[in-house]
Amino acid sequence: MSILLRQTIWNSIISYSGAILGVLVTAFLTPILLEPEQFGLTRILISISMVGSQLASFGLRATILRFMPLVENRQEWQYIFVRLIILAPFVGFILVSLLVLGGQEWILAQYRDSPLFSEYFIWVFPMIFYVVYFEVLNSILRAKLDSVTGPITLEVGLRLYLILILALYGFAWINFDGFILLFTSGYGICTMVVLWTVVKRGEFKKPERLHGPFLRSMKRAFQEFPSRLNRAMVRYSGFTLFSGLAGLMVWNIDVMMLGSYEGLELTAVYSIAFYMGSVMIIPLRAMERIGTPLIAEYIRKKQWENVQSIYEKTSLNAFIIAFFVGVLIWINLDLFFSFLPDIYAKGSWVVLWIGIGQLVNIAAGLNGSIITTSSHYRIDLYSILILLVLAVLTNLLLIPRFGVNGAAIATCFSLFAYNVFKTFYVQIKLGLQPFDRNFWGFFFGFVPLSLVWIGLPAEQWITSGLDLSESGILTGEQLRLLIGGGVKSTIFVLLYASALYLTHFSPDMKGQIHSMLLKIRLIKGTR
Repeated sequence: MSILLRQTIWNSIISYSGAILGVLVTAFLTPILLEPEQFGLTRILISISMVGSQLASFGLRATILRFMPLVENRQEWQYIFVRLIILAPFVGFILVSLLVLGGQEWILAQYRDSPLFSEYFIWVFPMIFYVVYFEVLNSILRAKLDSVTGPITLEVGLRLYLILILALYGFAWINFDGFILLFTSGYGICTMVVLWTVVKRGEFKKPERLHGPFLRSMKRAFQEFPSRLNRAMVRYSGFTLFSGLAGLMVWNIDVMMLGSYEGLELTAVYSIAFYMGSVMIIPLRAMERIGTPLIAEYIRKKQWENVQSIYEKTSLNAFIIAFFVGVLIWINLDLFFSFLPDIYAKGSWVVLWIGIGQLVNIAAGLNGSIITTSSHYRIDLYSILILLVLAVLTNLLLIPRFGVNGAAIATCFSLFAYNVFKTFYVQIKLGLQPFDRNFWGFFFGFVPLSLVWIGLPAEQWITSGLDLSESGILTGEQLRLLIGGGVKSTIFVLLYASALYLTHFSPDMKGQIHSMLLKIRLIKGTR
């Protein structure tokens, strides 16, 4: 099994474990234990910290992935490289903090109808610090082909921690001030975990010939570092800084603008629905974590056939998994919202629009990774800046008119426009494109039939003759949705998996299903 597929499977397991925990935290515990305004506050803090951390990182996250393979074989080069990428974000954090403090009055004025944000605004600073160092340290691990430690820390460990502090708040053992303190500290704990992993791997080990005081060792190592490589890193970091910042603005502008226009309560509604629609992106993110360093290495060696192979496989396999998950979510969406306070049902159509946008994003595969790790990385900045303007304009136009649905439509349109541009650019300039005949065969064969199955009122047929009176835990309507949706979902899973196994659209998926059937002894022999 290839390293891409093997780590993709591990990442998918971790990510979906995290997604299950995320549903528990986001969909059930949070609406029960926090007021919508309080939950909306946590989403705003996260969005601002993500944008601030990108600015503070000086674009180093992408730089690490691109240049780490070039320095790892020379201890002196790696010594200076690692220490510079650790010191730079601290300088960036100081500059960003001064910038935020200088614009504090303007920022608070945008959320004047949300006094809770003004009260807890100070917490954006530790959040930015923790997030920037988590991302930089995790990029070092990804460059070393460790794409598991970061995700398991953030997507599983952090969510278990959130369950704990939500329980503490629910039992009134801490107040909301204490909850925000612990909430912020959770990101600090994640940062310490990846720091410990990086140190354990020996990435900070000093070469023997550089033993001596720190500043003297740094000076000697810097003198030996190629000036040509140093200039290339600075240029690349400059472009990726602004392209990454604009990208984060695009994907967080909806939350920040919705909070400004509609308040923290509807921000909470949108965040939960957005989360449900974004679960589909997990397979692509899993493939991206390990696929990007491999693409960078293949491009450096000019092995374009390998780049094309990864491009096609990530597009097809991620789309197959994501579409499968999306159908199951939509079948059971009414059941999901039936457990939440009524206000959250306003996000039903948000799930659909975000889901469509994410499917477009997934189908486009790793086009962004190919652009940012090739000599065409500059185009990522220009395209994302245009997209940022487009995202702001569409949100300005649609949020006042359609509220949470307007933000979702704007995000869907942004994802579509951005990925269409990047896909055509990669095809025209590099002759690479992610859509082979297997992809189109799956798309035109599986998707229409799946949509027909979604539209059939199978739940009503299944439960029409059942006496579903209210129980002590579930209402009659919830029982109907649970039984009908459960049977409909089970039939879909069996038909979907059987069709994948009997066709040849995805040899990787067929092989995985075959292995599972062997393990549970439903079949014998080898394929």
